[in-house]
Amino acid sequence: MRKIYNTYLETYINKIEIINGQKTINDNVYIVGMDLTKLPDFSDITINGDFSCSCNNLTSLTGSPKIITNTFICSNNELTSFDNAPRYVGGLWCTRNKFISLRGAPISTKQNIIFYSDQFTALQYENYCIEETQRRLLTASMDTESVELFGEMIDFI
Repeated sequence: MRKIYNTYLETYINKIEIINGQKTINDNVYIVGMDLTKLPDFSDITINGDFSCSCNNLTSLTGSPKIITNTFICSNNELTSFDNAPRYVGGLWCTRNKFISLRGAPISTKQNIIFYSDQFTALQYENYCIEETQRRLLTASMDTESVELFGEMIDFI
């Protein structure tokens, strides 16, 4: 299994291109059913395609790409939190996990949201995306001291 995993990982590493100063893979990335307990570090890579890390034993999304233009699939793991999830995705498929809340979930960039979950409805996710986008826009224009000072109020909005 380890040899197969290393071959897959090497294949994806060889596909990294620098586009507008950003590391990018212009392809789908499937790291599926490899009994992983943690992701390899894709955190500084944009995926122009799908990214699937489903059917593993992940308890964390640390190492996730920050942007996935198509669907992020993290189903069939042991996830309870969206901490360190991608910031933006085309769609989100996160069934068969143990998520407690949507906090930290990626924002969908598509008008017609693709969302599958056992714990949350598509409407809950759509509302989360709207609220989180507003929060990110508000905090983006604030300096660090202001964000710290008004942080609880911003989280309430």
